[in-house]
Amino acid sequence: MIKFNGLNIYISPNVKYKGTLEVGHGSAVGENDETTIEFGSDCKIGRFCSLRFGIKIGNNCQIGDYCFIGKNSIVGDGVIIETGSRIFSNVRIGSGSIINSNVSNNVIIEDNVRFFGRIGHSHRNHCLDWKTTVEPSPIFRKNCIIGINALIIGAVEIGENSYVAAGEVVRGNIPPNMVYFKGNLYDKEKFRGFIV
Repeated sequence: MIKFNGLNIYISPNVKYKGTLEVGHGSAVGENDETTIEFGSDCKIGRFCSLRFGIKIGNNCQIGDYCFIGKNSIVGDGVIIETGSRIFSNVRIGSGSIINSNVSNNVIIEDNVRFFGRIGHSHRNHCLDWKTTVEPSPIFRKNCIIGINALIIGAVEIGENSYVAAGEVVRGNIPPNMVYFKGNLYDKEKFRGFIV
């Protein structure tokens, strides 16, 4: 059953869902094409959201107001996408993750990631056309935390169980079980009881 929470809601005829799908005022789910959008059971979409074609959303997901999810993105079970977040094309988000920011094209976010930072492509060759340049995107491994306004630049990998502090700028890989704080890497054990 689709529950309409307001007016001016567009639902593509190609939307497939299980259980209940709640959709907020002014939201558009899908486009006028034949591409399927799939939802698991008991998902909620906030007000003024735009969800593009070819996406798959898992069970029990919550998408806040004013969110955007780009084409061919996949979102796992129990994911929370906070108000105003933008998930661009071909993004993979693992189960249990919380996203409160913009996520660039082709980013991989594994299970139980907390992402509150920002992503910037390195765009090293300024002579190339911005619209046609394809650059590798970051990978965020399981259980990592990216603090508020941390900036992740280029095709870096944030290791499993790692923590990037708020406001940090990351230009290189972060190994598993590490804390990146004030431009330095620390063993996560040194922070036991504080962030672990």
